[in-house]
Amino acid sequence: MDEIVISLSFGLSNIVILGKEFETMTSAFHPIRTERLQDLCYISDEKVIPIEMLNIKGEKNNYELRIKGWIGTYKTTSNSKAEISDFPDNYISLYANGKMGEFNILPLVGKNKMTEVYVVGQLHVDLFELTELPDMALSNRQGYKSDDIRYQKVLEYVRNELLPLVLRMRGVYSDLKKADKKERELEKGKAAEQKFKKAVNSMNQKTSKGAAKAIMKKLESGECLEADVVEKIVAEEISANSADIGIKPQLDMDKKKILISHTRADKDLADVLYEMLKFNNVPSKDILYTNSDDEEARIPEVACGKSGIYDYLRDFFVNSASDQKPYIFFVTSAKMGKSWGAVTEVGACWITEADHKIFNLYDEGAPDNEKSFRPDHPLDTDSVWQECTRNKEKEICLSKLQCDTFAQKVRIVCEHLGYEVKSKEENKSYLGRLVRVE
Repeated sequence: MDEIVISLSFGLSNIVILGKEFETMTSAFHPIRTERLQDLCYISDEKVIPIEMLNIKGEKNNYELRIKGWIGTYKTTSNSKAEISDFPDNYISLYANGKMGEFNILPLVGKNKMTEVYVVGQLHVDLFELTELPDMALSNRQGYKSDDIRYQKVLEYVRNELLPLVLRMRGVYSDLKKADKKERELEKGKAAEQKFKKAVNSMNQKTSKGAAKAIMKKLESGECLEADVVEKIVAEEISANSADIGIKPQLDMDKKKILISHTRADKDLADVLYEMLKFNNVPSKDILYTNSDDEEARIPEVACGKSGIYDYLRDFFVNSASDQKPYIFFVTSAKMGKSWGAVTEVGACWITEADHKIFNLYDEGAPDNEKSFRPDHPLDTDSVWQECTRNKEKEICLSKLQCDTFAQKVRIVCEHLGYEVKSKEENKSYLGRLVRVE
């Protein structure tokens, strides 16, 4: 096996191998997670495609087009040219009898997808140089004749099967890489929480001891301690020891700022809220939305074990040493009471006294006993909540007044949290593209 090919496999995120003679590449392939090796390394026999064509004598015969080799994607394209100076970053080369016949067919089989910049591979098709068949090489020996059935079949296979397979595997790698990053961020956040808690405890101890010592000193000297004197002593001690909790601003900055609480059945309205928040410049990383199509807003995969989701929510609401509370958008409906996760979030909101707004959904297609659902305590039902309707065609519908109040509620929260919000009219216009305004 060519040394340059073996060295390439060290830098690959995933690989597809065709034919036993290329299986040695797996020894140098190191997946991002060993337990997911089968998702990132696919090994198969060489691809065999039967074809019928005329030989150089004009006789029609059946042949087997055998494709072997490998194709994969880089973990990163950074510095790849520096490491392999004779090759560009991405290519799929064709070989016949050990000799390169065409350097790069990727422009012919690709679809200009962004992930194609990571693709690299070498495919060997010895039938291209079978002496009893017509010569298919171009006159400059830098490629093959496009009308030759052998060439067409190889391009068809790579375009329709091989390239989509390797790009799907690249997607698995990307998801795992993001999950690893999330896991590191979670661990970093937990470490910061522990550090902050220790700092708070340390400050409390120093403050109480310092205040007690100062008060005892004044009492021993015969001074009469009025409330304002004691208050001043405590304030001075707090000020003197407050540097111990200097980590808090970073802790607050790293926390999710907004939770969209909902049940999966009401994802359509939750999606509208999510899009409106993003429209008002709230980044996905600041939003916790468990059923989001955007991975960055969902609960990290590493926290999605048997009880991981509830552990994550407990940390999110209760266990944090930071006093910054999430702002919650509750999507309420008759189905909400049947969702344990949503009920848990309502309870956590009540315990932590988190600010929230209610977006209640009436479903015209629901049973009669569910159509008149109203949110109840411990949610803030004393304030006016937002009313939305899902019609029998499954569209989210708002009246013009409801559209106005919906947009305004989102703007108020985003502005309160410090985001640069769009105007009310811009919000109403954008909302009108997401829902049916009647």
